Amino acid sequence: MLCTAPSYLKTYGMPATPVDLIQHNCLRYLFNGQRLSWEFLIDGVWQTVRVSGSFNSDNGGALKNAALAGLGITRLLGFQVREEIKTQQLIALFPEQLPSGLIVQAVFTHQRHLSPRVQVFLEFLTKYCASFQLA
Repeated sequence: MLCTAPSYLKTYGMPATPVDLIQHNCLRYLFNGQRLSWEFLIDGVWQTVRVSGSFNSDNGGALKNAALAGLGITRLLGFQVREEIKTQQLIALFPEQLPSGLIVQAVFTHQRHLSPRVQVFLEFLTKYCASFQLA
């Protein structure tokens, strides 16, 4: 979920499109010290919007609290902000343009040729995750 506090929108305005986020303070999640990219479905194609902001954290709670305080726009998992969106403490932005469902990432060192073990594991993981039907 991409979300922010009503107070942030009152002060800085509502972005009309995901590309407008470039002009906003975006509070970003860090994974292993790297800022995760923000991808959106724009004109039927998944595109990365290169956002920036004044606060990055590897703690979802800290990002949620910063958003609740009106410091910017953040992107968190739905279960982390479900209640705040329901009570309108946070406003969801562009829900129809965000990935939905189960997101799984496999992280491994970059090598030209993956070992057979890694290849087999990735094939297994792909098939296993494809078997889930999320309601």
